[in-house]
Amino acid sequence: MYSRRDLAKIALGAFSAGRLLGKPSSTIRGVTLGVHTRSFRDTTLEDALAAIARVGVGTCELWEGHVAPLSLSRKGLREWRETIAIEQFQMVASTASKAGVKIHAYNYEFADDFSDLEIQRGFEMAKALGAGLITASPSPAMVKALNAAAVKAGVFVGLRNGDGKQSGDLSNPDELVAALRGNPNIGICLDAVAFAAAGNDVAKFLVSHLDRTVTVGLRDHGEKVAFGQSNALAATVLRQVQGRRATFPVVIDYDSQGPDPTAVVDRDFSFCKQILTAKYSAPPAPVRKP
Repeated sequence: MYSRRDLAKIALGAFSAGRLLGKPSSTIRGVTLGVHTRSFRDTTLEDALAAIARVGVGTCELWEGHVAPLSLSRKGLREWRETIAIEQFQMVASTASKAGVKIHAYNYEFADDFSDLEIQRGFEMAKALGAGLITASPSPAMVKALNAAAVKAGVFVGLRNGDGKQSGDLSNPDELVAALRGNPNIGICLDAVAFAAAGNDVAKFLVSHLDRTVTVGLRDHGEKVAFGQSNALAATVLRQVQGRRATFPVVIDYDSQGPDPTAVVDRDFSFCKQILTAKYSAPPAPVRKP
């Protein structure tokens, strides 16, 4: 669909094009683009929301690190989760709304050592934020319990896959799909870059499991061009989502630390916009051998 040269031109021109076009819409030709607030991990939540709004993105995945004190011990973090007033999360939702940004998902990393109350409170936090989705990378052993809690709360959990470097990180497509069986409130939060790094076919998986996908993440590792060496992958993901009129958001996640994350996210958002608005040329049909 796009040659490497075409993608390089788009990446290099994306940032300046975004400036010239002014504040873009966050839904581009049927595809909703969002940003993970972890992209602004070194700033306050207020500054992160302001930066997202300046770029022109209208939806975000909220990183727990933007609301929970990062300096707490494991014991302290558990106590914070179990006792923090839920009204505080309603205030966060109000702050985001005033910035013009909707929180579509709460990134709350369930772990095997979570207390029952920590699990319950995660769903309460998400509902107070106005988010119908929690994204997490739990162990497979937790999935059934999380589904039960999700059904009770009326919230969905998006399982984020890994890249195969750790055991049980759901990088294997069969394992990821198996985790969905019998768990109606569990969906797939597909980290496209990690999925491809594990040797999987992202486009094929999306086509087969679009109905259980709740969000797709595009991570930028901080190289010189948008999405590092994954420009072609980003274009593939965006075209798959656009072509099938999927309603879930595609989320930009700047997974690095740099002097100006706003510029990186702006560049990545503009890159996505140019991919989605470019004239589409269908790939040639395969030649059948006699």
